[in-house]
Amino acid sequence: MNHSIGFSGSRIMQVSAFFLMSSLGILHAQTIRGTVVGKTNGVLPGANISIVDSDVKAVSSLDGDFSILSPKLGEVNVRVEYIGYETKIFPVTLKEGTNDLGYISITPEENKKDRTRDIEKVVISRPNALTQAKAYEIKKNNNAIMEVIAADAIGKLPDRNAAEAVQRVQGVAVARYHGEADQATVRGTPFAWTSALFNGNRLPSSNVLGNRSFVLDVVPSELIQYVQVSKAVTPDMDGDAIGGSINFITRTAPARKTLSVSGAGGYNTFSHNGTYNGSIVYGDRFFKNKLGIILSGAIWDRQWGADSFDVTYNTASANEAERKSIGTVMMKRYMGTRRTIGLNGGLEYKFNADHKIYFRGMFNKFDDIRPVYESYVDYNNSRYQYNFRYSHYQTELYGTELGGEHSLSPKLNIDWMLSDYHAKYFLDTPPTNDIKGLPIATFRQKISSGFNNLSGNKKRYWGFDSPDGVGENIRITASM
Repeated sequence: MNHSIGFSGSRIMQVSAFFLMSSLGILHAQTIRGTVVGKTNGVLPGANISIVDSDVKAVSSLDGDFSILSPKLGEVNVRVEYIGYETKIFPVTLKEGTNDLGYISITPEENKKDRTRDIEKVVISRPNALTQAKAYEIKKNNNAIMEVIAADAIGKLPDRNAAEAVQRVQGVAVARYHGEADQATVRGTPFAWTSALFNGNRLPSSNVLGNRSFVLDVVPSELIQYVQVSKAVTPDMDGDAIGGSINFITRTAPARKTLSVSGAGGYNTFSHNGTYNGSIVYGDRFFKNKLGIILSGAIWDRQWGADSFDVTYNTASANEAERKSIGTVMMKRYMGTRRTIGLNGGLEYKFNADHKIYFRGMFNKFDDIRPVYESYVDYNNSRYQYNFRYSHYQTELYGTELGGEHSLSPKLNIDWMLSDYHAKYFLDTPPTNDIKGLPIATFRQKISSGFNNLSGNKKRYWGFDSPDGVGENIRITASM
């Protein structure tokens, strides 16, 4: 029978609300609202919206939504600008109150060929990749020193968890365990000095390493829409972000129907087992685009193996010659399974252009199963020992968010959110003591006749270290 033994866990509940007052200098202001979308690239965050022949400007949110105040009624020209897209200018006839423009679609720029025969100069240019345009616009319009990567760019790289996705950002370093990134830090500071957030909410630390750092390999990269890395603390950030903060923005309801499915497989020649990963993302809008949904899931199952050969020496010996003698030799083999599962869902309902509520939920789990086979040769005690150790480490992160965005007047907006996140790190193996469960089976065999090929002082050496030249020889073989 298995027992679940919790190493540590934590929970964070947050309540936040923001009241935004617009400038009182604009009298009789009329509100213009809308959502900027790309023709083939979904909602566009960070778009610049302005009114021609006016100083009034706005920037679209991560959901592509914007709100701008016009100082006059009647016909005005609205301009929408975005990196890699054609600038769109169109007339709008304003009435009193809120003017909802709905979805504003803009198209990518096309390369224009100069057909003139008389060439005076040649300009070589490369338009910004549309997959990075979103990241560039968010970075450009943010007040903080920030780096941003978008899901389109993450999907082009073989990154399977949140830590590996953020390692692509300048100024970020990651820690690795068996070749996989699991922690991240900003500007070279200790890992505990970098705060991790989801949708702006501080993640609880499961205290895996005895501090408040968070292990990020529990979150599949397929669930992430944007990664924002802030390299300097600003007044709107938590005060514990000494080195910086990493904010993971999860997927939200798209502007139009979306279905994405991916899968891959492989074979590990060392462990002689297969590995696979897959993901699915589905989103759509219903009831005249009022209700939006997003569902996404990902799984990554991989088999791995590793060998190690460790030698200890009798460095504490009083005899200087014996300090180079071998005390123990350990030959270790890991044959493990690592599995990451993530689920993300969200609902969004727009009552009208002034009022919206949303709900998000997520569940992530990381299983690390480590059977270890160890063989010890103890030359000092003429003994052989064999150990088998089995452990099943588990990390879980799950939480929910409920929030809303409301415009009560042209000069008063209210944004609110309730969030509840849990993080756990535990073992699911039979306990061996009151602290943790690491079942170990041990077999010891005394070598009564002792070992052969010992030096004259009855110690084991490598041949090049032995005082009389008697010892083991290192053989290195390679095959192609």
